[in-house]
Amino acid sequence: MIKFTLEDIADLRRWLFSGAVVVVAYGGIGTALVAWQDPIDLSEPGGAIVLELAPVMAAPAIEETELPPGPLMEMSDASPNKPTDNLEEKREEKEEVKVEVKVAEKVEA
Repeated sequence: MIKFTLEDIADLRRWLFSGAVVVVAYGGIGTALVAWQDPIDLSEPGGAIVLELAPVMAAPAIEETELPPGPLMEMSDASPNKPTDNLEEKREEKEEVKVEVKVAEKVEA
């Protein structure tokens, strides 16, 4: 068992006293905040709130406008900036490379 010296006991009392002061201070502040109310003056009548609800349509009326038909849509050719032939050639090249790698792996094994 640890034996306390006089200095340790003095420090312990100081810390206990400080802790008690802090707990009492926070408790007092909390109690004051909970109990704090604005004074109620009963001589003044409470204000009435009146809401007038007018009937409103669910959706605005749809205005029908007759527009002339637009020009016919025409099919456009593929853009010259993005040729599609190159993509197919690249795919074929990648497949050839994969096949060569597989064959090389089988030969080594």
